[in-house]
Amino acid sequence: MKLHVKLGLIFSIITMLSTLAYSLFFYAHEKASFYSSAKEGLTSLGERMISQFDDYVQVMDYTLENLISNTEFMDAMALHSNPYYAPHDPQWLNASNTMGNVLYRDALNKNYHRVNAFNRGGMFYTSRFDNRDTVNPLSHDIAGIVNSIPWLEKVDQRPFQRVLITPHADPWTTGREVNVFSAVRSIIWMGQPIGYLEVQGLEEDLRAIFSPQGLEDVSVSAFINGGELLFESEEGAAARGRDFLASEEGGNPSLYELSFASDKSQLTLYLSQDTAAWQASLMRFMYRIGLTALILQVVILIVINVVSRRLTRSIRQLEDEISDVQLEDLSLSHQVGLREGDEIYRLQRAFHALIERLNSSIRDEMRFRELHLEARMNALQAQINPHFIYNTLNVINSKSLEYGAFDIARLTDRFSEMLRYSTNMHEKTVTLEQELEHVANYLELMKLRYEHKLEYRIEVAQEALSTELPRLTLQPLVENAILHGYRNNSRVMKISISGCLDSGCLVLEIRDNGDGFNERVLDDVSAYARRISANEAQKDEKQGSGVGLINTLARLYYFSSGKMDFSLFNEDGAVVRISLAG
Repeated sequence: MKLHVKLGLIFSIITMLSTLAYSLFFYAHEKASFYSSAKEGLTSLGERMISQFDDYVQVMDYTLENLISNTEFMDAMALHSNPYYAPHDPQWLNASNTMGNVLYRDALNKNYHRVNAFNRGGMFYTSRFDNRDTVNPLSHDIAGIVNSIPWLEKVDQRPFQRVLITPHADPWTTGREVNVFSAVRSIIWMGQPIGYLEVQGLEEDLRAIFSPQGLEDVSVSAFINGGELLFESEEGAAARGRDFLASEEGGNPSLYELSFASDKSQLTLYLSQDTAAWQASLMRFMYRIGLTALILQVVILIVINVVSRRLTRSIRQLEDEISDVQLEDLSLSHQVGLREGDEIYRLQRAFHALIERLNSSIRDEMRFRELHLEARMNALQAQINPHFIYNTLNVINSKSLEYGAFDIARLTDRFSEMLRYSTNMHEKTVTLEQELEHVANYLELMKLRYEHKLEYRIEVAQEALSTELPRLTLQPLVENAILHGYRNNSRVMKISISGCLDSGCLVLEIRDNGDGFNERVLDDVSAYARRISANEAQKDEKQGSGVGLINTLARLYYFSSGKMDFSLFNEDGAVVRISLAG
């Protein structure tokens, strides 16, 4: 089977499977998104309803507590329950005025339908006594009305507690039917029941609290006192609310239901939403998506067939170009001209870049080997029979200890360690810890020479000590600072070496307080750094100024494969900063 046919078949299968997977995923995602959105919407709605109802009941409770804490009001109620006082007695009249003044307030009438105080003996006071449709103790049998109220027994069974009464016809309104719900409390004063306090809210207030507010097909059922229906939004909602747990196991699958409860008002709230319409809308949407995907599939198959033919032609051309490259000579004998924008054009450019990187890597490796060989030859030239030198140093060290010349013994010991480190050609790289030990030996020798005129400090983070770098990297830089940094002054020489790891890179800094670099050295090193980065540096270019710096720069550059930053500048002396990637 030809390559373009294979590509067309493979891409077609992948496209069809991708389209099918995307369609299934999109359907599942949209379905899950709806249920998530429905749950969030119903949860937010239920929490809002619970909160508003709790606030409403809390204000009712506050009103009841405020009336009970009013001593004059409670004394007046107690007097009305005392049969020894008649309506024409001055004390009775004074108590009647107190009751009326306390209840007849705009704040009460503004927030509630009415606030009532009554007892079974015929006392009745209300915050809306001036309404024409309010019962009048002079023309109505108040005792009969009170004794006919069915929920007073429940209130009597719970003294000292507020009781919520579900919506009912207001017994204190005549001429029309007004449905209210109430917060009622039996009043016990001095150990004796003296009557009842009732705060009434309209049934319309409940409808406003439990309104779905824009959510479609939402049913609301609210219960208090362990199962008494407080509100239902439509027929059958109460039944669905009571059987909510059973509906999750075998109820109507098109209903999404949630329940809420409030400990403050003992309210249980059930919300349900019909999802059948959404299911139908989702299926219609998926049908349009599927039809569109099918049309796109046909178009994609045609495009894949055309592109695969053009793609294989470019591959054959690139194959010919690659086969002409010889290992002995990594140069391109000829280059196939491909059009920009062709898929293989980027592959061809990447292949050309790879050839260039290989050539650059070979040049870098050859240059690094040349520098290493040169450093080794320089060390060998400076080596005059190491065994003879070691033996001579040992003799000097022994004689120094024998005659008590401990400074000379320490000097020969340090010099011996430096010589052994410098002439070790078996290891090209060392750890930063080893290199710092060598630098410390060198500085200690210089300290013996210059005594108090030389001060040095080495501060390197512990985690950076295991980093590897070329042998004899830092000592030439320190030596350069001592030999060339103090020619024009006689101040105390202060050398500092610091180092740390910064995001995996080793950062070293050698700083002195000398004369600093002259402009020629800075220019020569900067120019060489640019040429070595471009692989344009030649061996004979090192014959200018800053030879030691340039040699160190070149060795570090090739050692790190170019992942190195090297900067020289003056700041109260000369500063050399090296950043070496790990």
